[in-house]
Amino acid sequence: MSYVKTGTQELRNLEAEVRIGQIKIPQFQRDFVWDLEKAANLIDSMIRGYPIGSLIYWRTAEKLRDIRDLGRIEFGEANEGERVNYVLDGQQRLTSILAALLGLKVTLKDGGSRDFSGLTVHLNRVDEDLPIINRGYPEDDAACSIPLVQLWERKGDEYDCCSGDQRTIRDELSDRLRTYVIPVVTLHEADLSVATEVFTRTNTGAEPLSLFEIMVAKTYDPTQEFDLVEKFGEFHAELERSSFDSVQATHILQLIALMLRDDCKDRTILNIDRNDFIKAWPNAINNMRLAIDHIRTSLQIPVSRLLPYPALAVVVAVFFHLNGGKPPNGNQAKLLADFFWKAGWSERYSSAAGSKLAQDKATMARIQKGKRTRFEWAEKIEASKLEDAWFSVSQAFSKTILALLATSKPRKYDSGDLVNLRNDWMHRANSMNFHHVFPKAFLKKEGYEDWEINRVLNISLVDDFLNKRVIGARSPSDYMEEFYDQSENFDETMQTHLIRTDYDDDDEDQTASIWFDDYDSFLEERVSDVLELLKEKVL
Repeated sequence: MSYVKTGTQELRNLEAEVRIGQIKIPQFQRDFVWDLEKAANLIDSMIRGYPIGSLIYWRTAEKLRDIRDLGRIEFGEANEGERVNYVLDGQQRLTSILAALLGLKVTLKDGGSRDFSGLTVHLNRVDEDLPIINRGYPEDDAACSIPLVQLWERKGDEYDCCSGDQRTIRDELSDRLRTYVIPVVTLHEADLSVATEVFTRTNTGAEPLSLFEIMVAKTYDPTQEFDLVEKFGEFHAELERSSFDSVQATHILQLIALMLRDDCKDRTILNIDRNDFIKAWPNAINNMRLAIDHIRTSLQIPVSRLLPYPALAVVVAVFFHLNGGKPPNGNQAKLLADFFWKAGWSERYSSAAGSKLAQDKATMARIQKGKRTRFEWAEKIEASKLEDAWFSVSQAFSKTILALLATSKPRKYDSGDLVNLRNDWMHRANSMNFHHVFPKAFLKKEGYEDWEINRVLNISLVDDFLNKRVIGARSPSDYMEEFYDQSENFDETMQTHLIRTDYDDDDEDQTASIWFDDYDSFLEERVSDVLELLKEKVL
């Protein structure tokens, strides 16, 4: 049972305990943000005896990922199993105090640095309202200023050059600092979830800790060479190379929880034993690789920005876990496809994704056994949902339809070459673009409103150059006629976009709506063709 103890700590003892590893700063991936001015004001308050607030410690024998060094201080290591104090509130203050008093150069996350060695103490300002602690030497009387680090350490040439009353003031200020008492609140014997909740509530000016940040601290183990930041960084580089970087760290945490438990709630993840987590990591990463390969090859979705939900990759990875890492057989593959497309169509993970993932682990278990499943949540596949669907690159239903279009391997209108859906070519003009088949400007001239124009059924996947430089605001009949004259396989190319182009050369009989710039009829044709393609993929 946890309990709270209040006390105090002199500044000189705080530095000593940091050096021997009794006080640790957990590396919750928070950037150090205080500048020299703010640090100088903090020391100025301390030297005047003003309160600066309490430090909050979490005292525990649990080993977390922590800051290893600060400037030239190399933090010590406590003995194995020995309890240490992790700073839950006051990290910015503690870092600033140590950096200022010891004259450290602190490296920032962006690669820059802050040099605290230039802070000085103005000995003639003790009884004035002007700052005692300054950045550099004040212009009025540099002879009455000494480096702050020398005041703290009580040594150095400039420290010894003082004379008379200055020495008295200098020694008094040094004593004030070294014996300055900081209130300390210590949380004893608490779970990590409680400690991080305290951190979140006390750091009201900062963003709440993410689940990943907490697990980074919890799972750190130098003896097993496991650092979650490094491990996920390596895997995320793989994801970027494969154009599946919408899969994030949280999804891997959910996957590990579903591999080890029956749900993936935050509390469940936090309660996973460190060794169990580390042991599961390689299998989780391998299962996610297998899931992504399956999505790219079997489901034919080449890039994760067309994935309705990254959670779908988690579910497919759970299947591979249950299937022992083996690829699905024909029946299992059909069942997976049925689940995948129905989940996208029904916007399965639009809310409460964690609880639904837990339910879907049971579904994957049935699929692994080859059993067809009726999904109570699945919406009926019918025209009414598709007809008025709004297009948004961030909306799951739009992505489901775009992913469906991608399975037809769309080709460029002019050359018939495959459209690069991965968006990783060196020249951006070749990258994938979302093209309105009936251009916005054209439809506006025809009197259509935005909600009618920007329908997902009016979208096809083309390259950026074609969309902006060739098509522009031209009518469909105009630009399609040009492509028809250029391409030897025009009809086959447009079929990959589910765009009808019926055209009889002999009779010059045009029957497809695209040739008549008939937007309403075009939408009706596309509803029919999209639904037909989707129904081919579900059971």
